[in-house]
Amino acid sequence: MLNRRNFSALLGAATVLSGRNGWAAGAAIPFYASNGPKLLRFNLDVAAASLTPAGSITLPANVQYAWPHPSRKFLYVVASNTQPGSGPAGATGADKNHYAIAFAVGADGALTEHGPRRMLPSRPLHVCTDHAARFLFIAYNVPSRVTVHRLNADGSIGDEVAQDHKCDFGIYAHQVRMTPGDKTLILCSRGNDAANGKAEDPGHIEVFSVKDGKLANLQTIRPGASGLGFGPRHLDFDPSGRIVFVSLERQNSLAVYGLKPDGTLTPQPLFVKNALTDPDGKAKHPGQGVGPIHVHPKGGF
Repeated sequence: MLNRRNFSALLGAATVLSGRNGWAAGAAIPFYASNGPKLLRFNLDVAAASLTPAGSITLPANVQYAWPHPSRKFLYVVASNTQPGSGPAGATGADKNHYAIAFAVGADGALTEHGPRRMLPSRPLHVCTDHAARFLFIAYNVPSRVTVHRLNADGSIGDEVAQDHKCDFGIYAHQVRMTPGDKTLILCSRGNDAANGKAEDPGHIEVFSVKDGKLANLQTIRPGASGLGFGPRHLDFDPSGRIVFVSLERQNSLAVYGLKPDGTLTPQPLFVKNALTDPDGKAKHPGQGVGPIHVHPKGGF
């Protein structure tokens, strides 16, 4: 059975990769989904709204997330067998390593491993590039952190960038995104609900400046002084570059912030909208939680 973790790991990357790539009208578009360590490729027929299997590749560990190179000629995949705290304890496979792997995307969407694999320090949760394709940013939840790798001119993953500053990455980092225009880097740190006698861990959104791959804290977004009752998981940008939509997993809500020209956010959300028709849905169904969010390329949905 595909759940939100092993199916949606590549859903966002697949739509970004295929939706704006310039495939000829009427041609089948490559669409990717993951199931454990398998990365499945389908041909998407938009007119017929159908998917046809077109092959798969197997990674050394479970796919966690992926992101396309701005040219759409490469796909960056992060993989690990370590499980989230809400899942089974320990790793699900024999391989205990954590990976960042680049794949070249063929004319038909077929993926071929490209350049050396990069070993990562712990389970990666999210990955993205800047818009100029100079850096690869990877977010980790335990311990909460972000690493930065240079991207080589041929699209392969280069060396990690050593950091000069000890940054605040919050608790349970979940997603990292570069703002439009590569002004700043934004990290969603979800925090954790109170459970089993342990107090709640607060969440916050952290905005970093980026200078030649080196990060420095620039702004912290959290309600009040504590960040309690705030669980940001993922964000996406309106195509205008002026609005940021943030999914609040632990509150099953959507928070909308303004994005300033300097890449920082409005200190308070413009508004917050509950994502459930039943506001008590989480109490009735404890597994309910808002996950990844993607804005339509035209901004209407």
